[in-house]
Amino acid sequence: PGINPASVAIPAQVCHGTGCNPQTNVVVMPESASPLRIQEGTPAPGTSGASFLSFENIKSSIGNLFYLAQLTGGDVTSIVVGGNTLSNATGLWRDTGLNTPQLITRTLDPLTSDPNGPVIGTIYSGSKSPIETATGDVIFDVIRYLRSTGASLGEGLYKWSSGIVSPIIVKNDPITGLTGVTFNSVLTDLYSNSIWSSGNDITTIARLAGTGVTSSNNNAILRINNGQTTVLARGGQQAVGTPVGQTYLNSTISALRVAPSGKYAFVARLQGAGVTTANNMGIWTGDNNAQNLALRLGMVIGNYYIYSFGGDISNIQDYQINDL
Repeated sequence: PGINPASVAIPAQVCHGTGCNPQTNVVVMPESASPLRIQEGTPAPGTSGASFLSFENIKSSIGNLFYLAQLTGGDVTSIVVGGNTLSNATGLWRDTGLNTPQLITRTLDPLTSDPNGPVIGTIYSGSKSPIETATGDVIFDVIRYLRSTGASLGEGLYKWSSGIVSPIIVKNDPITGLTGVTFNSVLTDLYSNSIWSSGNDITTIARLAGTGVTSSNNNAILRINNGQTTVLARGGQQAVGTPVGQTYLNSTISALRVAPSGKYAFVARLQGAGVTTANNMGIWTGDNNAQNLALRLGMVIGNYYIYSFGGDISNIQDYQINDL
């Protein structure tokens, strides 16, 4: 369940009764009065006659719920351009539990003022699900297509703010301070959300491309603010707090966590001279001023040393890294 700003519990419940299929129908209702919030087959707010067909997920956010839903009927339409089928049959809604759920964005929506320019092809869920900032903006990751030709433009991370959509970072945008290196996509993380918000910063685990980028250094944690990107950690980069030559193992940078203050933590394995199975994993913390090695396998603390982190990386994320 989610808790909205007015402290009304909104549990996700299975619908029962006449016209409801317990296997597929999902109802979301405030605990106080229990009115029907949304249900498959009911009109989708913000559309012209479309109805909810199914829900891809119900994502808890900062005080609200998000629905990423499939639509049918009404104004649902599709076009075939350049061999690609583009449709407006998916939408993203935010629900405070107090008013009608608000349509945030929808596939086939234009991303610029040019109606034949880039449009939304896919809205991501899972670890790349939309998030809400403390100021009520919504951050979402999409695949973009050029409406005029159907050509894929790759991924883009966007911000919805009071009805205005603007880019945060999109494929081929340059990475500040790294000549020829560009953003390619947001990475899927098995252990954590991939996208985080703090103040005016967006922090994400990303895939890089461009000059000098290889499979050993193409994963990074980026902090983005007004088009400027800071690399907090990157595969093959000297690992903070370790001997010279010990670097982050590219594919293991994960379990990112960011607190509202902007402080962050992540997990990675190490490689290089002196790295063994007894000391090859660490947890790093930091903020916009500095980064530190907080814990490492083999680290001595008093009369003891760290033998393991008590399970897999997901346990570290869930139980050891708190809100900093």
